Formats: sequence, structure tokens, C-alpha cells
Amino acid sequence: MASTLVINSNQSDPAPKEAFNNLVDRFQEENPDIDVVFNEYDHEGYKTVIRNWLVTNPPDVAFWFAGDRMRFFVDRGLFEDVSDIWDENNLHEHMASTRESMSVDGAQYGVPWSYYQWGFYYNRDIFDEHGLSEPETWDDFLELGETLKDTGVTPVTIGTRFLWTAAGWFDYLNLRLNGLDYHISLMDGEIPYTDDGVRNVFEHWGELIERDFFIANHASYSWQEAQPFLFNGDAAMYLMGNFITPNLPEDGNFGFFRFPQMNPEIGMYEDAPTDTLHIPARANNKEDARRFLSFIAQPEIQTELNQALNQLPPHSQAEVADDPFLRAGLETLSNSDGTAQFYDRDTVPDMHSVGMEAFQEFMVNPDRLEQILERLERTPFLWVQCYSPDGTHKEAEHDMTVLVTGGAGYIGSHTCISLIEAGYDILVLDNLSNASRESLRRVERIIDQSIPFIEGDIRDADALHRIFSEHHIDSVVHFAGLKAVGESVAKPLAYHENNVAGTINLLQVMAQHECHKLVFSSSATVYGDPDTVPIPETAPLRATNPYGQTKLSIEHILRDLSRSNDAWRLSILRYFNPVGAHKSGTIGEHPNGTPNNLMPYITQVAIGKLEQLSVFGDDYDTPDGTGVRDYIHVMDLAEGHVRALEHLSQQAGCDEFNLGTGRGYSVLELVRAFSDTNEVKVPYRITDRRPGDIGRCYADPSKAQKVLNWTATHTLDDMVADAWRWQTANPNGYEG
Repeated sequence: MASTLVINSNQSDPAPKEAFNNLVDRFQEENPDIDVVFNEYDHEGYKTVIRNWLVTNPPDVAFWFAGDRMRFFVDRGLFEDVSDIWDENNLHEHMASTRESMSVDGAQYGVPWSYYQWGFYYNRDIFDEHGLSEPETWDDFLELGETLKDTGVTPVTIGTRFLWTAAGWFDYLNLRLNGLDYHISLMDGEIPYTDDGVRNVFEHWGELIERDFFIANHASYSWQEAQPFLFNGDAAMYLMGNFITPNLPEDGNFGFFRFPQMNPEIGMYEDAPTDTLHIPARANNKEDARRFLSFIAQPEIQTELNQALNQLPPHSQAEVADDPFLRAGLETLSNSDGTAQFYDRDTVPDMHSVGMEAFQEFMVNPDRLEQILERLERTPFLWVQCYSPDGTHKEAEHDMTVLVTGGAGYIGSHTCISLIEAGYDILVLDNLSNASRESLRRVERIIDQSIPFIEGDIRDADALHRIFSEHHIDSVVHFAGLKAVGESVAKPLAYHENNVAGTINLLQVMAQHECHKLVFSSSATVYGDPDTVPIPETAPLRATNPYGQTKLSIEHILRDLSRSNDAWRLSILRYFNPVGAHKSGTIGEHPNGTPNNLMPYITQVAIGKLEQLSVFGDDYDTPDGTGVRDYIHVMDLAEGHVRALEHLSQQAGCDEFNLGTGRGYSVLELVRAFSDTNEVKVPYRITDRRPGDIGRCYADPSKAQKVLNWTATHTLDDMVADAWRWQTANPNGYEG
């Protein structure tokens, strides 16, 4: 009987995906006694999910990275020692170049399968036209840049909307000025960011900014969007990894040179990010996992894989593809005095997020250097959550915290679970005007840990200042606000005062405490009565009721704020009628008084607390005449908030995302699904339309799927079943 080997991969791009599928097929042919389950994840989303399943339900083989990224999991007992694979395959000799980055205290914890060089890719036609040569020293580089400017060419292109591009500049300036040992000590938190060596890095970087060496408005470009400046000759050079080469125009003329020498007394160290395979410590099939890692370590396999990817094989006996950039990269790395991984791989997750944000901020506002360095130095060098080797939770080891306003409410309480499961520390602020403290007590039972809670109001500036002064608030997930459409029509001033004025108050306090990351709970009501469905984020914004107008006002404020200061990282989530409950039935939707939302009204009618459901209007232009909405399971929505928060660490500015299923259901469809799934009748009557309601409103969630790697996974049957489970287990909600 064949055994099963589960492999989780982060290689979702077409070329590596195809290459690894071919290798898995070959491995299975050579090992017919093994059935391989090969799971593929989006590269960015993988960075989040690996934290969860390494301590819960890990695969047998996991893709990851060398250096401090690997060490982080090794230190927590989550990766297996595979020194035996290195010994049996003589990898100490054949992979000597990557051995150090794969080792912790002399033992090896993974097998590298590919690495690549960083350096300057340049437009050779521009160099040839003006008689320019590759610079070898910093003075050569400065002279080259000034010459290029005199000819009307910007020296360097860069797109810092994805923050890691700026980290490449920090890495190389630090390696060239201070050396590898200093760089690693800084990455490990042993040297402060306020040290003179770091200041020297920013001084040299600032000189380039002052000389206008970089393209204008680089913070608005992704790394790909900055490429045409190089390709078209508007800029001459791009500091980048070798993964840029497949994008170079076939008819172009481009070259490569290593980052110039800056201090003759410091060695020439390079960034060489290394991709790796590991066996989780809690894997079920370690024997076959070792066979797979030994298979990948073979020189002929590394040759085949890296020729397909146009990257460098770590095995010294593997063959390098006949490519000029790979040959240049191999020469660069072979002649280096040592290698680092990359900033976001060499330092711990909390630090790399804050660090990369700081580097982009410096490139935009170099006069803020002192504030930037102080903020970097305040950042703790420990992960948000850690586990013992047996997977049990230990006390969090740092004080970086997500403030969840309105976190005791329906959506907020479910999001607290998802945030904690993703490894965040949280602090909940709620005035309990439409929520219960009991919801958080039950969340604590679900996650088996306590949640700090403060009863307070976002309109209370003094209370907010105390919170930000006493806690290291890194980011905010903002739910707090009044939310009933009908009530907003009757009480518009209360809605504007609470929602808009309260949010302005929160943003002012955040700014004063240099907290610039916020995920805002907006609403689909900002679209008003849409022209078409499903609704994209680019649809006209025209709220038709005071509640929607308050959400729209806040969105405008956030966009204005983003334009005024590049430090802000803001995500606006527009979502569509959350329903359902946590699968445990322990927490769910418990409105104070008569429900304003459809699902809790249905459940309370079904259980006998309310006499019948009022269906507001059956004369809309819909299949059955009742309003059509995009109902989304609250746990899908909670996961969307986590993905949006993760995304803030990778992209600056303000962005909007629809969270929904992309499929609308009418009121009567929902009633029928509830009745059929749960085998319970729901009496209802048709009545007049409510003021401000519209006929159809459901989302196009494709942007969130692409950018956030988020998709709603719960079905309508899941939604109604979980809602009923909550209601039947808690007929009086949190008061029972």
C-alpha cells in the first residue's frame, strides 16, 4: 500500500509551477510506492498560512527561505534537523556556498534548490551612446549618474509601491559600507538602528535622493511598472534581482554589473536569496520527506529545475544555463566575500515590515530621518506569537499590537479570532452600544487565551491617547460605528457625529503617535443604486442613505490623508451583508433590541422570538421582486481583514477592495435556503419598501482575489446552517 507525501509549495508563478509539477511527476515515477499530494499556494499568501499549519496540521515538506526566515522556525522547534541528508549526499562539499544560510548551531535544517544574484541591470545602448562604462567604485557611480542626468536620462529607476525594492538599496549600502557581520548583527537586533553605521548608510542614500538619481513618483509604481523606464531609455539602471531578466525585451541590449565598491577595507558581499525545502517537525511522513529532499539535492535535478527557472543551482556539480546574466551572476557570487539573503529574509517578520515601510518613507521624505530611525529602534525584534515544539501556545513575546475598534461586535469578534490565529496580538476598544462584553469572553474560550479589552469610545480623544501611549499600537482595524440604514435616515446627525467625527478623532490620534496603518470597515452602500452588477471598485460612488454617506465621507478622508502623507497605509473594505457565525456556535450576531439585519431577524423568527419576517418590497426589478444582496459568511469576511492587514506591510497608499462572493441572493432565496437546510419554517409577509433601500447590490471580488489572495469559501448552506447553530445554542444570544 502506497504512503502519502504532502508537499506545500509557494511556487505559484507559471514557470516554477510547471517545473515543480514535472519534477513531482518524475519523483513519483521513481518512487511508485509514494503518492504525492502537491498543494500550491500564492507566494504572498503562503507567508501567512505557513505560520498557522506548522503548529496545527503541517505538510511533510514545506517550501521556504534560507537565513533568518528559516532560523525563526528552527528556534521554535518547527523545522526538522536534516543534517543526515547533508551527510549522505555530501552536500557539505557540493553546497558549501549555501551551507551557512541553512545551518543553526552547526546543524542543517533544509535543502536549498535555487538562488539568484542581485545587482544593476542597465541599458547598454545608453551607455554605448554616451561612451559610459560600468562603475567599479562609489565615486565612479556618482560621476556616471551626473553624466546621465546631463544627457536627460534619469540614472536609476525603482518602484517602491512594493516596499521590498527599497530594501534592496538599504541592503547593498549597508553591506558595502559596514560589511556582512555588521549587517547580520543589525538584522538580529544586536546593533541599534540609531548607530552611526546605519546613519552613514542613510547619509549616502540621501545623497542620491538629493542629486535626483531616482525616477520621480517612484512610490506610485510597482517594481514591474518601473521597468519600462529602463526598457525605453528614460532611466539607465535598475537595482534588482535576476528575476527581472525574463521581462527584458528580446530586441533590447542590456547588461549587468555588481553594486560598486564603497569602502576598500570592506569585502564585496552580495545578496543571494535562496529558496529551500524543509521538513516540518510535526510532519507525519518524515521518511518519504527525506527521500524527496535527497531527490531535489541531486545535481541533475538541480540542473533541470534551474534551467527551467533561469536561476542558479546551489549544487556545485549542477550545470548553469547558457545565459549571460546567469554567467555574470555566478561570477559575482563566486567572487563574493560572503552572502546575505535579503532584508525581509534576514530579519524577523515584525522588523522587516516596519523596516521596509521606513525605507520607502525615507526615499520620499528624507528629512524625516530622525523620526524614522527612532521608530525603527522602537520596533521589537520578536515575532507576534510563538509556540512550543508540541504546538501549544506560549505567551506572546512582544508588544506590537493591532487595535480593533468595535471588536466586541458581530464582525469584530469573529475578526479577533482570525487575527489571533494569524499570529497577531490585539487590543479591543468598544463602547458596547451595540455589542456585548460576553462575545469577547467567548472568543477567549475559543482561542484559549485572554484578550485585552477597553470599554471606551473613539470620540474620546483622551482615552485614545492613553491607549496609544500605554500600548505599542502598530495598526488599527476599524469597525466602530453605527450601522443601521433605517435608523440613519431617522437620526442622520447621530450617524455623522459618531461615524465621521469619531473616525477623524481616531486618525488624528494615530497620526500623533505615528501609527499609519489602518483597515477600514466600509460598506457596499457607498455604491448607492449601481448601474451594473456585479459592482467593481471603480463604480461610481453615490450613497443613498445617511449611513452610506458616512462611510463614503470616511473613504474620502482616507484618500485625502494618503495623498497628504506617504507614510499612511490604508485599506478600505467594502462588503456585503455578513451572515453566519463561528462554526463552534459559541459566538454569532446578537443585536441589541430588534435586529436591523436580515439573517438575525430570520433566526429569531425561526426560534419563535419574533412573530414573522417583514420582507420590504417585492416590486424590485429582480427575479422574485425582492432585494438582491451578496451575503458573505462572517468568517470569510474576518479572513479578508487579516489579508488586508498583511497587505498593508507590502504596499503604501490607500486602496479599496470588495469582499463578497460575486453572487447575489434575493431575500426570498435566503429564506428558502434557511428553511430547507435547517428544516424549519420562517413565516414572512410582504410590506412596503424601506426608505433608502435599493434593488440589487452585489460585489465583483476579483480584485481582492488577485491582490489580497482572498476568496470567499463558505456556501449559502454554510451561512444559514452556522447562523441557525448559533441561534439554537443561544436562543437569547449573549444574555442566555
